[in-house]
Amino acid sequence: MQTQHILVGELQLGQTLNHCVRDGKKHEFDLLLAMLSADVSQQDQFALQQTQAPEPLENSLHEQFNVENPQTLQATTVIEELYSLKLGQVALDEGLTAARLQHCLRPEALHFQSNIRHGIDSDVYENLSPTVAQRFVGQVNNEREIEINMEDLILSQQQYQAELLTV
Repeated sequence: MQTQHILVGELQLGQTLNHCVRDGKKHEFDLLLAMLSADVSQQDQFALQQTQAPEPLENSLHEQFNVENPQTLQATTVIEELYSLKLGQVALDEGLTAARLQHCLRPEALHFQSNIRHGIDSDVYENLSPTVAQRFVGQVNNEREIEINMEDLILSQQQYQAELLTV
């Protein structure tokens, strides 16, 4: 089995693969696919020697024009989440102009996950038993159970009933 012409480029290979599928030439199709390599570093454009990259232009422009760092996409700490909520309170108390000024001075994260509590989803946290939920919070209840002396309890109940009957 020989191909009719020599493959020169990727476009020609794609055309040949299409013809093999159309004509039902499974063996030629398998041969052409076996010639392809899954390793990207073997392709021509990736085989070039890597040279020392110059300093990115973006960093120097940030320093030259004294531009602030870009706004973070997702809040990673509780402090960032609380700051976003504080800006909402500033908007209610002092107006939108004050909130916009605060946002321009220190932009808050665009997104924060309000449905996460103590490292787990809030739906899961709300379905936990109180003792397990306290373990997540770190509030372990170390109180000892009160020991009840059943004989004293029965005796006090009998005395109470006796008092009720005498009245």
